[in-house]
Amino acid sequence: MMLRTTTNKPSQNKKSVSIPNDKGKGRAIVGLLIILALLIAALAYSMRVCWRKFYIENPELNVQEIIVTETQNYSGPKVDGKVSIHTILSELGVETDLNNNIIDLDIRQIRERLEQEPILKNIEVRKIMPHTLSISFDERTPQAVVFCGRKSCYIDQDAIVLPLRHNDDTQMKYDTTGLPIITAVQNPDALTPGHHVTDKFIDASLDLLRKIQTHPGNKYLKIKQIQISSQDELLITTVTPLPASNVFAPNATVIFPVFGMNDAVARLFHIASKYNKQSPIQKLDVSYKINIPLKTLDNQQ
Repeated sequence: MMLRTTTNKPSQNKKSVSIPNDKGKGRAIVGLLIILALLIAALAYSMRVCWRKFYIENPELNVQEIIVTETQNYSGPKVDGKVSIHTILSELGVETDLNNNIIDLDIRQIRERLEQEPILKNIEVRKIMPHTLSISFDERTPQAVVFCGRKSCYIDQDAIVLPLRHNDDTQMKYDTTGLPIITAVQNPDALTPGHHVTDKFIDASLDLLRKIQTHPGNKYLKIKQIQISSQDELLITTVTPLPASNVFAPNATVIFPVFGMNDAVARLFHIASKYNKQSPIQKLDVSYKINIPLKTLDNQQ
């Protein structure tokens, strides 16, 4: 007899996994993105149309008025004997009858052009809505007369040589009453109108004038002339006494060092405030720190 052994394998449970179909959802997202892009494009186009219609092409925003500071040498419209800012603006294509839109106007270009005018400073260019351009500035004023080669020229407190004529041949007008004179300038032919002077002796001269003019205790003198002594690095000044003081004689000489100006000016006013002699000072050398040479009008030391 044969015996058969039967092995019963356990039945395996088969599970089915369903994979979701994302194609439909992806198409929906793409569609939404396309719609959103179209809406953004339409909005941008609408904004651009509105911007051009209500701003760029709006005649109410064209420059209709140009307000300009009037000074001794400059005016807005053309005036005899003055430089016209309107003429300068017309070089840039800016005029009230050329449909210049105030929003689109390049005020930096205008300011940079005006900065080329040698005697203008503190320039401000502003847009005043809806249609006004405002331009304001100050003029440089001469602080001293400097001999420039065969001619004389004027220099301001920032060591800018002021031109005698504008490039349109308009003669510039300055108040030169009582200006001090700077003489013995090295290489005077290098002093070019409209340019900054890089000369230590002229810088020192302007610094001295500023300190004397603005000193709160100055009731004694005014500088009439500065002679540069480049070899000794001194400034030899001729001074005029102020009306309320008899400390200095007319055309007295006061000598200053080019370097150490603050201390020298302090010595000057200290001596002037303490001086009580009858005879006024004829010569004073404050380039000395001690044992300062002083000569009176009657030649007494």
